[in-house]
Amino acid sequence: MSETMEIIRKPIKGYEGLYEVDNLARVFSVDRVVTVNDNGRIYNKPLKGKKIKQAMHSKGYKVVALTKAGKMKSFFVHRLVAEAFIPNPNNLPMINHIDEDKTNNLPENLEWCDNYYNMMYGHARQKQAKKIRGRKHTEEHNRHISEGIRRRFCADGERRK
Repeated sequence: MSETMEIIRKPIKGYEGLYEVDNLARVFSVDRVVTVNDNGRIYNKPLKGKKIKQAMHSKGYKVVALTKAGKMKSFFVHRLVAEAFIPNPNNLPMINHIDEDKTNNLPENLEWCDNYYNMMYGHARQKQAKKIRGRKHTEEHNRHISEGIRRRFCADGERRK
């Protein structure tokens, strides 16, 4: 027998009454009434809430654009979920994805942390080293590097000036 998970929606801090996030990492606008000025004709217009489309940030995180008072701002979905569902009593600044999947923004996959913990977590150091090293050198490139080193040093190992 399968259990059904209760879906919980909470308001987004600073955007209460406008947007909410749920425990499945989905962001929604809220049903509301807005005042419209159509060339001097002022009236109230009901807006139906809807699920907000998430985009992919260049660094691999999911983002949403929220609007308040005519100004649009982008937010990382994992931060919205963490702020709504995960207590942060130590006021830690960063959020770690426990399974290292930047798109898995479920509350049980997120944890508050500091920068050092986030940098050292899981395979982060190996990924950073791979990024720094880049592609493997070809044999020709290795020979070129060796020749350059030999030219800089004399036979006795002293560095040339």
